[in-house]
Amino acid sequence: MADVVFAIEGKPSLPEGDAQALAVLLASDPSPLSIKLAAKINRGLLDGAGAEAVELERDELAEIADALSADPELLIDMPVFKRLYDDVVVELG
Repeated sequence: MADVVFAIEGKPSLPEGDAQALAVLLASDPSPLSIKLAAKINRGLLDGAGAEAVELERDELAEIADALSADPELLIDMPVFKRLYDDVVVELG
């Protein structure tokens, strides 16, 4: 397994453990979109270093932004999530 890279401006990436943590955070919301997005991140982990960047639709970007902003401490305690959040917000415009 390797970092998960997201196909948005700046190509933010998450190391394996942080990507797994994001997938768990997203999957804790039982909405179909959250579950689909968590699966997409997990698939990126399974594909490994040769994988293409994970493509994100606008609604998926919004879902990531919502999940990360729901707990402001998370953005303070985990700088990698803060960087991803900032890139997602820029992409959402």
